[in-house]
Amino acid sequence: MNNKITMKFIAKKAGVSTATVSSVINNSSFVSKGLTDRVNQTIKKYNYHMDYTASSLRKSKTKNDRNNNPRYIKSNYSKNV
Repeated sequence: MNNKITMKFIAKKAGVSTATVSSVINNSSFVSKGLTDRVNQTIKKYNYHMDYTASSLRKSKTKNDRNNNPRYIKSNYSKNV
């Protein structure tokens, strides 16, 4: 049984859509205070933490910048010289 808490699970428990949960997590001003409070209480109750790895894969972006990584620059520098 998979016990991983997902955004979909939080949305179901809070009685809102996953888009609303996403908006609350991203501090969108388009969500009412009442919904924001309800979602935040549900997040806290279930100790939900966003999976940044999954988010990065979905967006095809990471916060890692290979161009500014000294290891990457050093390892490729010798190949280019």
